[in-house]
Amino acid sequence: MELKDVVIERHSVRRYTDKSVSVETIKQIVDLAKNSPSWANYQPIRYNCILNKEIKAKLSETSDYNRRYLARSSAVIVISAVLNLSGADSSGTVYYHTSKEWTMFDAGIASYGFCLAAQDVGVGSVILGDFDGTAVRELIDLPTDEDVIALIAIGYPENNPHGPERKPTSKLLRFLK
Repeated sequence: MELKDVVIERHSVRRYTDKSVSVETIKQIVDLAKNSPSWANYQPIRYNCILNKEIKAKLSETSDYNRRYLARSSAVIVISAVLNLSGADSSGTVYYHTSKEWTMFDAGIASYGFCLAAQDVGVGSVILGDFDGTAVRELIDLPTDEDVIALIAIGYPENNPHGPERKPTSKLLRFLK
C-alpha cells in the first residue's frame, strides 16, 4: 500500500472481528512505529501489549467511556514513556518547555506512527484517552521511570467504512505573507 493510501484510509476503528492479531503482526507494527521521530532521538516511547483476555477485561474496568472498545479489541497497546528524556539534554537539563510537554508530543507522534503501521498491515486501531492511569500502571506493573500516556485498541475491522469526511484543505491551511 502506498503511504498516501495508508494516511487517507486510516481512521479510528472501534468494532472488531473475532480474529486475533498475531504476535508476529504486532511485532511488525512496532518495528515500523519505532521509526517515529522523538526529541534528540531519545526514543522514550514504549509499547506494552496486552493479549491476555483476563488482563484486558481488568484494563477495560479502568475506563467508563472506552470500556466497550477495550473489551472488543484483539489486543490493547499501553503507550508509556520513559520520564525526563524528551525536552532535556543528556545531562537532564530541560529546554524550552517542561519535559512532560515534549514527552506528550513524542507520544502523539509515536501513537500515530503505530496506527499508520497497523493500517498498513490491515489492522484497525483507535487511540483512547479515558482511563485511570494509576490503575493501568498497577495492572501492567509499569516501571517507576515510565508514565502511562494512552491506550490503543487494535483488531481486524468488523467492516471497513471510510472514516468521516475531512474538512477541506482551504479551511485548515493559511498562508502568511
